[in-house]
Amino acid sequence: MENINLLKQGEEREALASIYEKEFQADSSSGTGSSYCIKVTERNNEAVIHVTMPRDYPSESPPVYVLSAPWMDRKTKERLHRSLDQIYKKHKGEIIVFRWVEEIRNLLFSVEPRQERNKRTERKKVKSRPDEYTKAAECPDITHGEVITDRKSSFQGHAARVGSVDDVKAVLSKLKMHRKIVNAKHNMVAYRIEHRTAKGVEIVQGYDEDGEAHAGGRLLHLLQTNNCLNTAVGEEREALASIYEKEFEADSSSGTGSSYCIKITERNNEAVIHLTMPRDYPSESPPVYVLSAPWMDRKTKERLHRSLDQIYKKHKGEIIVFRWVEEIRNFLFSVEPRQERNKRTDRKKVKSRPDEYTKAAECPDITHGEVITDRKSSFQGHAARVGSVDDVKTVLSKLKMHRKIVNAKHNMVAYRIEHRTAKGVEIVQGYDEDGEAHAGGRLLHLLQTNNCLNTAVVVTRWFGGIQIGGDRFRHITNAAKQAIQQAGLLNKT
Repeated sequence: MENINLLKQGEEREALASIYEKEFQADSSSGTGSSYCIKVTERNNEAVIHVTMPRDYPSESPPVYVLSAPWMDRKTKERLHRSLDQIYKKHKGEIIVFRWVEEIRNLLFSVEPRQERNKRTERKKVKSRPDEYTKAAECPDITHGEVITDRKSSFQGHAARVGSVDDVKAVLSKLKMHRKIVNAKHNMVAYRIEHRTAKGVEIVQGYDEDGEAHAGGRLLHLLQTNNCLNTAVGEEREALASIYEKEFEADSSSGTGSSYCIKITERNNEAVIHLTMPRDYPSESPPVYVLSAPWMDRKTKERLHRSLDQIYKKHKGEIIVFRWVEEIRNFLFSVEPRQERNKRTDRKKVKSRPDEYTKAAECPDITHGEVITDRKSSFQGHAARVGSVDDVKTVLSKLKMHRKIVNAKHNMVAYRIEHRTAKGVEIVQGYDEDGEAHAGGRLLHLLQTNNCLNTAVVVTRWFGGIQIGGDRFRHITNAAKQAIQQAGLLNKT
C-alpha cells in the first residue's frame, strides 16, 4: 500500500507542477519531494499553502498543510480551514491537493483584502460638522427599502423628503453613521428640490456617483421621469446631457434643440443613435431615430430595432430615450464585433495537411457531450480514444471543421497516452488552454485523477458576454467528465 501511496503522490505532484507552473515550488530541503508549496492569487488576494505528504496519504491520512495569508482575519481563516476539512472528509482516500487549492482560490475571489477595506473605511469616514446638519435630531426621516441580492452583491435604497441641499447632506451623514453603510462599496445619491422664488419656480438638482460611473445620473433621471410636475422634453435632454456628458452631442443646426445624438461604447463595440423629437413626443409619437453601427450585420440590427420598438410600446406616453440608450448598451455588451469574429476565424482556420491526418476517414470516433449553459455562456465536451499525439491533432482538426466550434471563444484540449517501449511503459501527456488560463491543466488533472489512458478531451466554450468567475472551471470540468463518461473512457480507480 505504501508503494501505491508514493506512486499517487508522485503523480499528483507532477500534475500540480504542470497546472500551476510558476506558482508551484518544491521544497528541496525535504529530499524526498514530499513537501512543496503553491501560491494562489485572485483579485489581488494572495495565499500560500505549504503541503507535506505523510507516507500513508492518500489511503489513510490527509496532507499536513500550513496556510500563509497575513492579511486574512481569524474568522475568514477558520472558515477556510473548515472548508478544507470538509473536502478531505468527502474525498477521503483520494488525492485532494488540487481541490484544496481551488477552494482557496474561490474563497480569495469572494473576499476583499482587509487593507482595501480599511482604506475605503478611512476614505468614507464621516467627520461630524455642525454646519452640515449631521446631528440626528436635525435630519429628515429616512425610509429604508428592502435589500436586493444578486450573485453576492446587495443593493438597498434609502429615501427622504428634503427641502434643501443641506438636508441631503444631513441624510447622507446620518446613513453613514451605520458601520455597514459606510463600509459599502458605493453610496450613490441624487436629489431634486423645488424652490419657489420671486421670479417663479426653480428646480435645484444634482447627484454623486461615489465611484459607480453613470449610476448617479440614472438616479437623477429616475427622479425626473417620476416627478409629479409636468415632464418636458427639455428636461429629458438636460438629464441625458448630464448622464452621458462627452457621449452626448446636440445638433446645433436644428435650432430648437430637438435633435441630438448619443454615442454608446461597450466591449469595443460602438454605436451612435441620432434622435429628432416630433412636437407630439412623448404624448403621442416616439422619437425619430437613426442608428449608426457600420460593423453590425443586418440581422443584428433588425433584432435591436425590434427591442427598441417593444420598449416604446411598453412605455408609450413616457420619455424613453434613456431606456433606448441602455438597451443598446446591453445589446453591445452581448454582441462580439464582426471584425473580431473574422479575426478569430482566420486565426483558427484549419489548413488541410496530409501529414497531420486531417482527413475525416482517418480520424478516431468523437463523442460529443451535452451542452451546459450558464449566464449565456455555453460549454460542451468532446472525447475520443487516441493512440498518438497525431490522433489528438486529427480530433481537434475535425472538430474545427464545424463552423460553430471554430468560432467559439476557447477550445481547450488535454490528452494522456500510454506508450509501451522496450524500456517499459511511458505516459505521454499534454494540454492546450487556447487562451483560458489554467483550464488545460485542470483537464489534464481530470484525466490523471480518473486514470484515463489513450484519451483526448476537448471542451468548447462559447462566451455569452457575462463574466461568471470561478464557475467556468466547474462547468469545464463537468463538460469534460460527461464526454469522457459517455465515450466509455472513464476508469476511476
